Amino acid sequence: MPRRINIHRRLARRIKQGDAIFKDIFELEERFVVNAILGQTIELGQSPLSEKRIKQLIVENVLLDESQWSKLTEKLVNPWVMGTVADGGQVALSSLNPGTIFNVVDPFVVETMGQRVIGFSRFTVETTNLQIKRILEKAIEEGISIQEMGEKIHEYFAQDCSIGRAARIARTETVGAHNCGNMVGMKQSGVVDNHMWLTAGDADVRESHQIDGSVRKIGSDFPLGMDYTGYSRQFPSDMNERCTTIPTRQAVN
Repeated sequence: MPRRINIHRRLARRIKQGDAIFKDIFELEERFVVNAILGQTIELGQSPLSEKRIKQLIVENVLLDESQWSKLTEKLVNPWVMGTVADGGQVALSSLNPGTIFNVVDPFVVETMGQRVIGFSRFTVETTNLQIKRILEKAIEEGISIQEMGEKIHEYFAQDCSIGRAARIARTETVGAHNCGNMVGMKQSGVVDNHMWLTAGDADVRESHQIDGSVRKIGSDFPLGMDYTGYSRQFPSDMNERCTTIPTRQAVN
């Protein structure tokens, strides 16, 4: 079996870059939501409505516009994603056909990664809105002040988003993009037709990913388990992915 690759360590620079991008996005979202809460408070402060109704209106009016924020996320992450794809593709090409330049506008790359960026950008904003709504609705039930509602939102972004969530998204999307480029780079080399699934080879490998050594023709699906949730079965792309593929001249098994 080929030497194991700690793909997260290998891609540390790109993961760090993605982490910083998502922290910036979450900071922008936090500012918008907190400022919206304060703005709604000022606007409704002189109204005859009860404090509870004012709080309910705040929940209804401070959520992120999903279309607008999804497009902003796409714009901010796309250069990083495509740069990561290009890295993976060039590494594969340089090892197989030195001197060849990776074509990052390959139709498969453009379609696959374009749809992926749209998908996770929308999902990220939807998830953020869901959490904001839960936090504010719980705050209303607990009867805390509007100022404290803003503090709860700050805590969510500072702790859940900036510390953990940004890193998780960065790891997932970096490895998936790199593996996409890696596979397409093999294909563009013109010297290899098949590639082999390679896991991290430890106890943390998920059951659905335990197909170490499985060989498939480049562009064909791997025989992954039902709980595999990656956006492609042609290359490893699951949440917190740690697997990759390597070129091989072995026959498809």
